[in-house]
Amino acid sequence: MNKYMKIAAAAVLAAAMATAPVSCNSKDSSSSSKKILKSTEIPYGANMIKHQVEEGVAIQTEVDINCVTLEESKALSYYIAGIGQGKGEVFEKCTDKALLDYVVKNDGCANVDEYAKKLHEQYKTYMIKSGETEPDYDFTYVVAEKMDGEDAKDFSAFDDLVQKIIPDAEISDRKCLYIDAIDIDNGSKSLNVRMGDYLPVYIFTINGTPCVLV
Repeated sequence: MNKYMKIAAAAVLAAAMATAPVSCNSKDSSSSSKKILKSTEIPYGANMIKHQVEEGVAIQTEVDINCVTLEESKALSYYIAGIGQGKGEVFEKCTDKALLDYVVKNDGCANVDEYAKKLHEQYKTYMIKSGETEPDYDFTYVVAEKMDGEDAKDFSAFDDLVQKIIPDAEISDRKCLYIDAIDIDNGSKSLNVRMGDYLPVYIFTINGTPCVLV
């Protein structure tokens, strides 16, 4: 199991579905007039769109608009951009401060910038193989290829962690996105291809705000 999987077991994202026309893999909806479609009726990937930087995402971000809101996409984009750039100021825009402080301290880092740089170096072992000429990498594109919602995955351990860190947290939605991140400017290197699997990113809606567990 790679180090990210251990980190992911201690992290959460938040994402509100109120603006989405339909909800994929979700148990409830903010509007009784909306028909909730099961994943078997409208699978994830049926309506993929690309959010551009002009819309507020940190890097180009591709998601199923039926299942992932723009605010979730922004959080996801800052998470991946923060890793690609190794910059704490980018990274801290993807999640709740209390959650981030907890993970940074738990990982033995002095601050968010050190933590972001540590993750950057960790994924560099996948992105820059021995013998390649590129000295470094960046992520300029992220795509959420798959998703598990509350009807497909048990999020109870994440609930417990969030409540421990944020006692007054109200969690209104939970999902896990399986993503690929790509360095377009340096040979279009794919994290999924180089790591051998999609990267799971957990998203919770906490007190109405999308938060990434980092």
